[in-house]
Amino acid sequence: MLLGAKRSLRVPVCKAIAYRRHGKSKADDVTSVLFSFADIKEAMLRKDNDGKVQRLTIRTFLPTIIVDEVSVMEEQSPVLGRGGFDETARKRMFAYMLSGKDASSVVASEKKAIITARLNAQVVSIERLAQRSCGPPRR
Repeated sequence: MLLGAKRSLRVPVCKAIAYRRHGKSKADDVTSVLFSFADIKEAMLRKDNDGKVQRLTIRTFLPTIIVDEVSVMEEQSPVLGRGGFDETARKRMFAYMLSGKDASSVVASEKKAIITARLNAQVVSIERLAQRSCGPPRR
């Protein structure tokens, strides 16, 4: 370099990365940064049989890429692990890895008890309307 010549330095700008997202936030977090390096898109996974969904996170994804020797020797799948609260999400994550289709279009269904209560309330309302318009029921 010539004496007196100015050298241009590029200093990368660092920004804060959250350890997780809260609510419906779209801010960068650890999962979004790591998945962008691996070219993994944002995905939603079904987390239960009612159709509720959760976001694919690094915590759900790690058991598929980091398998310890104990998990290899056990009878259950190292990907699915022992059954627990996140079994459906892990199965859906594995299906997403194979197919590339997530559950973002899944609509959550209502619980059976809520549906039954609503239908019973509708029957009672219809009976009351019928009594008002026709008078008391004949027996």
